[in-house]
Parts: sequence; structure tokens; C-alpha cells
Amino acid sequence: MTFTELQKILEKKFGAIRLADIAKELDVTPQVVSNWKARNQVPYKYLKALRAKIEDIDKSSKVLYGNQDGVTNSDSKILSDDSFSEIQSIIKNISYFLKSFLKYKNVILSITFFCSLASFIFFRFYADPVYISISKILPISGGGDNGNGNALMAVAKNFGVGGGAQASGLSSALMFPEIIKSRRLSRNLIEYEFITEKHGKKLPLINILLGSKNDSAKWSEDQIKYATFKAQKMITVSQIKNSPLLVLSVSAFEKQLSADISDAIIEILSKIANKFKLSQIKEKKAYISNRMIQVESDLVGIEENLKVFRERNRKIIKSPTLLLEQERLMRDVQVQTQMYITLKTQYEMAEIE
Repeated sequence: MTFTELQKILEKKFGAIRLADIAKELDVTPQVVSNWKARNQVPYKYLKALRAKIEDIDKSSKVLYGNQDGVTNSDSKILSDDSFSEIQSIIKNISYFLKSFLKYKNVILSITFFCSLASFIFFRFYADPVYISISKILPISGGGDNGNGNALMAVAKNFGVGGGAQASGLSSALMFPEIIKSRRLSRNLIEYEFITEKHGKKLPLINILLGSKNDSAKWSEDQIKYATFKAQKMITVSQIKNSPLLVLSVSAFEKQLSADISDAIIEILSKIANKFKLSQIKEKKAYISNRMIQVESDLVGIEENLKVFRERNRKIIKSPTLLLEQERLMRDVQVQTQMYITLKTQYEMAEIE
């Protein structure tokens, strides 16, 4: 038989097209199949083995499926061969799995038992429980005031956050997560005192984190940094998609402690925002006050110039030049007066804030 004929038979019966697939079906190496192709001749012993293999498959197909109406024997054989090969593959895989399990069942069951026992003992007797308190924060409305935007930029700068939020005010939910997770806020947090069931009295958070009941202990800088780091790890903050709301999560070893820490964080955040807002208002007030003194001085000078001009030029109706000069002086007085009124209004608003 020529190799071309063999190739057609294998493609029809087994779907083998590549040389590697043909070699696998005939249990030979791809090099041998390549030699057959070069000579276009196949040894008889391999044809005999192939014929026996096809007959076995045909018999199995008849037992499983039999002849169906409207389907020729040759088509039925091809269909049944493919299905039977799939079933054989599935049965072979299941059989291999079962044999492997039965062979190593003692090892598998022993490992499973000891892992389960170790996990139970660890979580029952050694692992500390973790309670999570979740709070939702709605950032305060800044009303579009530039002062609030400057305040937030000042807050961000002091907390080591980049100054890329020029268009954001204190109502921006983008900056709050960075401030909440900042080292400075955690540094303030570890100084707050909390009551825990474990220690039985009110202690600063740094004592709770470092496991000391001495509330008057002096801490080194390294200990403070370590406590600050642990406090930061307890805090998680995220933003709800398409919403200004922030979700603050605080984990601790006691339920009430996690809730108290969450309240303390919100309180510190509110104090920080108010502190920097007040600082900005004070700076604004001082600037307006100095500017008012200067504008008032300029206004008095321009008014004095207008008065002198009118005293010296009592009959200016017939002089276009004098009329034009008077209009210019009056316009300067009006401009300075309007500036003074605006500054005075802003100063009173700052006083109210």
C-alpha cells in the first residue's frame, strides 16, 4: 500500500492528518512515518495491525450504536468511531484518577486530616479574631469657594500628598483617602485613648498596639513609627463607584474598639479640615485688612485731588479739557470706592466665618 492511501484511511477513520498523529496511531516514531512518506510505501505488518485495529473499533461501534435508519454503514462507522474514541478517552482518564487515588489514598487522607486538624487548632486557640467596622463618609460641601480649594491643597501638602488637585475643594472625595491613610493622621490617632476588654482600662492606642498597660510610658521614635505603621495597616478606605461616598473600614481585635477607632478617625479628619479652613480664613482676613488700608489711602488721595481740582476750576463748563479731566478724576474715585466696598464685604464675610 502506498503512503498516500494509508494517509486517506487514517484521516477518514481517526482524523489523523499530521505525521505525528499517524505515528501515534501506528505506535511508531515520526521519523519512521517520514521515511514511509519519502518512499511512498508502507510495510505490510503495519497495514495488518491497522486493519485489526479498525475491525475492533467497528465491532465496538456496532455493539454500542447498531445500525440507524437512513444512515449507511460506512457513515455509521465513522460517526461511532469518533464517539467511541471520546468515550474511551473519558473512561481512561477516570480510571487513571481512581487508580492513582486508590494507590495513594492513605497519604491523601492523612495529609487532608492533619491539615484540617492544624487549621482547627490554630483558629480555635491561637489566631486572634478580627472585627471590622465599616463607616460611610460623605465629604462636606465646599460650595465652590476657592478658599476651600486652597485649604485642601494646604492639607494635602502637609500630609505629603501631591498637589495635583487644584480643581478640588474640601468636598472632593479624591483627596480624603490619601489624608485618611497618611502617616500624620495615624500619628494623631495613636495618641487617642480607648477602652478595651483585654486591658480593662482606658489606654492610648499606642499602648494597645505595643501591648503595654503603662499609660505613662515614654516611647522611642522607633516605637512610635512602628505603632503608626500598625495603625495605618488597620485602616482601609475606598470610594464607591460613581458616588462621592467613601467607605472607611477599620479592623481590630475587639468589636467596640474597631467602632471607636473609626469614630476617632472621622473626628480627627473633621478637626484637620476645620483647622486648615480656619487657617486659610485667617490668612484671607489678614490680606483683605492690609489691602483695605491701602485702597482706603488711595481713595482718600484721589478724593483730595478731585476736591482741589474743583476748587481751582469753578467754571469748567466751557472747557472740554477741564471737563475731561474732571471725568477721569471722578472715575478713579468710583473705581476705588467700589474696590473698597468689595473688600469691606469680603472682610465682613471672613469675620462671620
